[in-house]
Amino acid sequence: MSKSLAQKAIEVAARQYGDRVELLFHPQCFEQAGHFAGTDRARIDALVEVANDPEIDAVWLARGGYGACRVAEYAIPQLHEHARAKKWLGYSDAGFLLAGLYKAGFKNVAHGPMPVDLIRDDGERAVKRGLAWLVDGASGSLERGVTPGHPNLAFNLTILSQILGTPLEPKLQGHVMMLEDVGEHMDRIDRYF
Repeated sequence: MSKSLAQKAIEVAARQYGDRVELLFHPQCFEQAGHFAGTDRARIDALVEVANDPEIDAVWLARGGYGACRVAEYAIPQLHEHARAKKWLGYSDAGFLLAGLYKAGFKNVAHGPMPVDLIRDDGERAVKRGLAWLVDGASGSLERGVTPGHPNLAFNLTILSQILGTPLEPKLQGHVMMLEDVGEHMDRIDRYF
């Protein structure tokens, strides 16, 4: 995550909510270790620190969560009641973490926009949708396929195929399953199915 993109997200939040919302980025978000935002240890420690902090109301994953498969199993057992009370929002590789949280009984886990979406066309609108769910619980900001009052799960096919049979796999039976993939080649999507 670049500091300029983080600043832009902070500005979007300020325009939408004024001083009602303070968007914070942990210093780990700006680290780099290969193609990851810091080492596995740094990412685990930052996630646990933010999640367990009673002064923070939500965990909004800044980017797609590359390497979430490497940290989720180690971070989740360290999370306590403050982490359980938070809303969690992200997508893409963050699906590893979100799946594990859901399996562990976390109630406020959603697949949705992240600050990095600001790099996309119409990304500000997506970020505002994410903020609306995080801050106000606005159901209109959720995907149209979400069935209120019924268990829903969302993944991209790569993440779903990789969590099956692992300790992160949540119970899937009885859920509405939403699958998203953008820009994948059709032969890859066919293989995942």
